[in-house]
Amino acid sequence: MGATTMLAATISARASEGVMLQAGELNGPHIVVSIDRDSKPRAFVIRTIAVGTSGSRIEIFIDKAKAPTFSEILTAGDCKYTDAGSMCEVRITQTDTAYRRIAADFRGGHVAHINITEAGVMKMDKTVALRGTARALR
Repeated sequence: MGATTMLAATISARASEGVMLQAGELNGPHIVVSIDRDSKPRAFVIRTIAVGTSGSRIEIFIDKAKAPTFSEILTAGDCKYTDAGSMCEVRITQTDTAYRRIAADFRGGHVAHINITEAGVMKMDKTVALRGTARALR
């Protein structure tokens, strides 16, 4: 999926980023996982729009895994607040061991289950097909 495939993806991803998956509403709360090929070192970029605030937990499970491939509690430094709501961003660089784990799971997986909780309350619980993500990782 290219950065211009969906309106929300265009808004949420920079031109240098290949969007790997997106979950949520097109013009509402959503999350975009992309890979920034131009950054040195390369990085996964996980952005939330209008969902997630400081203290929220993002978890990404692949297929039927019991443990998440990615789990992070957002900090105040990860999030910005505008009239349109919150926008949070987490970057996982290629030098981080989490990058290799995420890349391997995305390559071998079929679906990603994305959960975002705020203060223990589920704000988003979406399942997205991983078809085509291996191509984005090249």
